[in-house]
Amino acid sequence: NLLLAAFAEHILHTDVRGYGTLLAVGGVGTLVGAITTAVYPSERRAGLWFVSGTVAGLGLLVLGYVHDFALALGILTIMGWGTMVFIGSSNILIQMLAPPDMRGRALSLYSMMLLGVVPAGTLLMGTIASAIGLPMAFALGGTIGVVLGAWAFFTHAAVRRA
Repeated sequence: NLLLAAFAEHILHTDVRGYGTLLAVGGVGTLVGAITTAVYPSERRAGLWFVSGTVAGLGLLVLGYVHDFALALGILTIMGWGTMVFIGSSNILIQMLAPPDMRGRALSLYSMMLLGVVPAGTLLMGTIASAIGLPMAFALGGTIGVVLGAWAFFTHAAVRRA
């Protein structure tokens, strides 16, 4: 979302109203994602975590190649769903997988990552976008997200069992 204003102006060539619409559809996706997280059965949480992370990453990758406003709206809605479900499922998985005496510390690290590293990553993405262009930076970020998510899921049996 932090690079969405630049995407709206430089790639989609839309104004402030269009940017607001892009943010709004992402919000619709996050609302549906929050509901999905709340009603999804807990015994298959890891699969939902993997699917939602993959959806969010693939959405970012595809968004790098999109220059059509209407198509961007659909992708951002789906990405909003994937992002919210991924964040909610990550929170749940951390609580399920952390030993009880370490749960508070694990959640603190998770919060630090969400609130500190993600904005710092935006600075990195902005720097990369300045060098290779915003579309390629989106595609690169989405690719890295999908690859790291697949690695975490397929190499850690405890995550798959959760």
